[in-house]
Parts: sequence; C-alpha cells; structure tokens
Amino acid sequence: MRDEILELEQQGRLAEAEARAQAWLDAEPDAIEARHVLGLVRIRRGAYVAALETMLPALQRDPEQPALQVSCGRAALLAGDRGRARMAFEAARRLDPNNLDAHIGLAAAALAGGDLDAAESGFRTALRADENAVEAWLGLGQTLAGKGDQEASARCFNMALEIRPDDAAAQFSLAQTLRAQGYLDFALRAFERALELNPELAVARLQLAETLAQRGRSEAAVQVFEQLREHPRYAAAALAGMGELALARNAAAVAQALFQQALARDADHERALLGLVQALERNGQVEPAQRLLHDWLGAHPEATGARAALAGRLLRADDAAGAVALWREALQRNPEQPSLRADLALALERTGDFASADQEAERAALGGRWSPLVLLRARAALRDSAYETARDRLRVLDEKRLNPVQRRHRQHLLGLAALGKRDWTAAQQAFLAMHADDTAPLPELADAKTLAPRLREVAALPALAVALTPAPTVLVGLPGSGVHRLANLLARQPGLKVRSDY
Repeated sequence: MRDEILELEQQGRLAEAEARAQAWLDAEPDAIEARHVLGLVRIRRGAYVAALETMLPALQRDPEQPALQVSCGRAALLAGDRGRARMAFEAARRLDPNNLDAHIGLAAAALAGGDLDAAESGFRTALRADENAVEAWLGLGQTLAGKGDQEASARCFNMALEIRPDDAAAQFSLAQTLRAQGYLDFALRAFERALELNPELAVARLQLAETLAQRGRSEAAVQVFEQLREHPRYAAAALAGMGELALARNAAAVAQALFQQALARDADHERALLGLVQALERNGQVEPAQRLLHDWLGAHPEATGARAALAGRLLRADDAAGAVALWREALQRNPEQPSLRADLALALERTGDFASADQEAERAALGGRWSPLVLLRARAALRDSAYETARDRLRVLDEKRLNPVQRRHRQHLLGLAALGKRDWTAAQQAFLAMHADDTAPLPELADAKTLAPRLREVAALPALAVALTPAPTVLVGLPGSGVHRLANLLARQPGLKVRSDY
C-alpha cells in the first residue's frame, strides 16, 4: 500500500494519493505507517500544518523512529515553525547519528533562519557523507546564492541535475523543487530532461509550459500548452494557461474564449474562472464579472482563490472593511495559507487597525520572503518608534527582487528609521537612493512591420462599454520641487483622488 501511494505522489497525482492514504488510515486508525504516508503526501500537496497534525499522534506513540522525526521536522520547517523543526531533526540525529536527512534538515533550518554560515557548514557536512545527496546540493546552492556567490551556486544546481540524469521521476521532482525556489532556468532543464526520458509524463509537460510562461518565453509556452489541448486530464489547465498568456498580451477577447473552453472541459477549474473574470473586466463587462465571482463563491464556498480575488477588488475600490471580512472567511476555511494572512494584514492596515495588522503580519510567519509584508512590519515598527527593529526588518529585503516602487518605499522607510536614530548621514543616503530609479527609461519601439497589423486588429475591436478605471494624472518631482503642494491642491477638488507612491 505504501509503495503504491508514494508512486502516485511521485507522478503528481496528489489527490488520488491523499485519498488512498486517508482510506488506509480510516481502515487502520492505529497504523503508524499510514499516518506517516498521509503526512508525506500532504507535505507534497503544500498542506504543511495538516501534515504535521497528521503525523504528530504517530510520533507520540513511537518517538523512536528517525524517519518519522525527519518528516515531522520537514513539515514544521515548511510551516514556518523552525523551533519545532530543529527539535525533530535533532531527535532524529540523536536516534541515528548517521541519518543524512537529519543533518540536511538542520542545515535547512539554519538557512531558513538566516544563519548562512551554519547552513553552509551543515550542507557541506552532509555532502562529505554522501556526495550524491541532491537536497544537500540544492540547499548549498541556495545558501551560496544568499551569500552572493552566484557562480558557485550555479555549480551546485548543476551537480544536483547531473546526479540522476536517467531517472525521469527524479528529474521531475528536482524540476519542481527548483521551480518552487525560483531557479527557473535550472527547472526548465530538469523538466525537459524528464520529458526526454518519459514523453508520456503529461504533468511534467504542463509544468514545463507554466515555467516557460513564468520565464517570459510566451511563444514556447503556447507551443507546449497546445500539445495538451486535447489531453483528458490536463486540457483545462493548458487552455487556462494559454488564456493567461493571451491576457498578458492584451488579447482579452481571445483570452475570454480560451477560459470559456477550459471551463467547458472542467466546470470546477478555479484558475480558468479567475482568468475569465479578468477577461470580462478587460472587455468592459465589469458587472457580469462581479456576478460570476459571487455565483462561483456560492457554488464553491471553499474556493480560496475566488474569495481572495473578490477581496482584492473590494480593496482596490477602497472597501477595505469588506476586503477584511472576505479574507477572514478565507482564512477560516484555509488557515494553512500564510499569504492569505499577509493579505489580511495589508487590508487591516488600510482600515487603520495597525495593531491587528502587525499581529497578523507576525502570525503570517513568512520569514521576510514576501516584500509587502516586510514593508508593513517595518511601518509598524516605525509607528512604535522601534527604529532599529524597522531597520533590521528592511535589511532582509533583497533589492534585486523589488519593483521600483518597493525599492523607493524601502529607502524611504530606511531614511525615517535613520532619522529616528539621529543618523543624519544614513538618512541623507537613503532619501537620495529613493530617486535612483526615477530616470525614465527609453520606450521600446515595436517593429513597424508587426505594429501596423496589430494596430488594425486593435482598431477593429468593439469599444469598451464601461471605462474600467478613470485615466490617472501622474505627478513626478523631487522633494522641494512643489509637486506636494500641487498634489494637495488637486486633493481639494471634488471627485478627485490623490495617492502617493510611498
């Protein structure tokens, strides 16, 4: 039973694997192995808290199993509980000093906590014990990337790819890990290798297309999606993927048709539904789009994505209280998603409930990986005059991963923190750095041969029935240029809203 379930999990058939494991546990409630396997499947599905809750009763009954300790440690680490994770990994190492997974887990916990030296030492220790430990190579690659040694990091990822070059399942699993960590070029290589070894691995083909789209290679992604257009299992996902790419190139009518085809294949496909809502809005059908979202939530009360989408629309319409209510409902139904708690924190901040916003931000436990949440927590620290705390929180952000507005906002907050510390030099440097991105880039001009047909195509489209958003007036200026005075005058005019980028 165990091997059959884990084979389904390796193939990406997670719903089937979880159902089989749950049935096994229902039939044998005292089976420790059944709890362990169900926990492993839930880890793979991303339900880390549920996985931990599933395995802990088994661990309490038999704490002498190193493998079970390692699995609980992995679930705890992924759920953001580094303390519990370290305890589990240390227990596994105590039970079996040569347990490689325990050593790798402790190094991963150090990496998650930002202790790069300890992480590097731990991963290198694991590799001395087994130079073919893929997870150790991946962890060392991440650690070296965090230290800024991109060349050495790339060598580590290449080593991971070369360890099992002829195992399709291993390459597919490695590709998923690399994609989740944001190393898309390496993930693409692994997906392509998995398909070379097993061309029938349709789930790998689907994820290859999605990764190509993430990488910005839209034409290549469409070609791969097209190969799955008639697939009995993945057609809806492929059509939804093509619809998202059509939306990205502003072909809303084409996107709408693709999303409708996807829903015709699978009426419960939430991603296609959310895409269709966006396409309808782009085509000027705002009210039908809103009705579609409401109706979908009525029929699918567990649909977290649709609920979050509606909450986001309320927030953009300045109904922060309505957005807060929806995100609270989403959290009640799916408490394992820290991103929902982070969205709730941002909405609470918009309502002026700063204490609750900071509390939810702390509970989200994203470890500084989500930029808006880190900025929110820095603002909360500044409100409490905790200038050093604010500065520490802002320093975990990697400027390379921020968009220009976030970079300016980070420098603005660093400047305020420096003022609070009476560090005038650092404050001046931060405020000057705010405007490092302000030089307007030259526009990219389309080739005339391709531009003319595109303009004719756009001109032939029907006019929008309803303007989606009022046309904005953008005011740009350095401090002291008078832009703030002009903005204040505009803010007094009836019917106008003025927003700042920081």
